[in-house]
Amino acid sequence: MPRAGFWWVYVLERADGSYYTGISTDPRRRFEQHRSGKGGARANKVSAVVRILCLEPGGEYPLALRREAQIKGLDKEAKRLYVADPGSLAWPDPKGDWLHRKPGAKKKTKKKRKGGKRKAILKG
Repeated sequence: MPRAGFWWVYVLERADGSYYTGISTDPRRRFEQHRSGKGGARANKVSAVVRILCLEPGGEYPLALRREAQIKGLDKEAKRLYVADPGSLAWPDPKGDWLHRKPGAKKKTKKKRKGGKRKAILKG
């Protein structure tokens, strides 16, 4: 079921210096939920949320979700660069490979079972 509304992508700073990335239709309300510990992510109960570092319009839910995943996949230094200039990180292609696998990485595929279907063993 599609989630209606305009979505925002946000990056929060925690007391321990780490970052938390999320999406919300009301980022200010969500920030207060994280700070109060009511309805916020479990990770933010370990280290309190200090401030909003970055707030970026995400548009519709699927695109905001892809952007969130893209940011969460960055290492700490790349996140710092993103927070300093959100425009420096190209938006994921909504129809393409938005996780941006590392060069040379192969797609994960399901392994096929040898021998086809399992045969029932009858005890007689």
